[in-house]
Amino acid sequence: KIILDFRDPFYNNPRFNFSKIKNLIKLYFQKKFIKSADFVISVNSYCGNLLNSEKVKIIENGFDDSVNNLLTESSLKNDVLISVGKVYDDFNLNTFNSFVKNSEFKFSYYGESHSKIISCNNVFLSNSIPYDILLEKILYSEICILFTGGKPFESTTKIFDYLRFNKKILIVTEGDIKTGALFDITKNNPNVYWSINSKFQIELMINKIISNRVIDFDTSIYSRKYTYNKLVEIL
Repeated sequence: KIILDFRDPFYNNPRFNFSKIKNLIKLYFQKKFIKSADFVISVNSYCGNLLNSEKVKIIENGFDDSVNNLLTESSLKNDVLISVGKVYDDFNLNTFNSFVKNSEFKFSYYGESHSKIISCNNVFLSNSIPYDILLEKILYSEICILFTGGKPFESTTKIFDYLRFNKKILIVTEGDIKTGALFDITKNNPNVYWSINSKFQIELMINKIISNRVIDFDTSIYSRKYTYNKLVEIL
């Protein structure tokens, strides 16, 4: 069997402003590839709808179950805020920069977008680091922050790294709160909070989250081992 796996939309990706000619070329190849496939896998229904095929099956992403040796004390144990992964250009970081610059919270960021984030005494910036070490940084932080442009199809893998450890999570969006694939993934999790990209709202939500305790939640549903069963059913 031939199975195609689309992590993101190929043709007509809402994030990228491709020319009509480039989009038509992408559409041609997308149709050609899908026609030859037995099944097409996508990570959520929004991406699946953009593929426009009856062959689409939805298998959500998840966290990597294979990394388990995370017992080392981390230098980030006393950090309050952390964010990892790429921040796309459809999210305006100036608002968060203004907030963190004038706050007392210690914030650490790991990823290729570190040049977009303000450098000051309470901010630590780093490029990508080994995955197991990154997971430790997440594990020993207090609040995990995810920046999103608010596109419905977004379901970044980093949300699953946060969910893995049942962390308190703040999703800051340029769109409407509690919408799209990210909401579908997290809507039943009581430790996930949302904020529009506003300095006042971000500060308000972080102060609220800090005072709240973590509520027990079964995070195994976010594992790749869990979603693997859906692939087995297709095969």
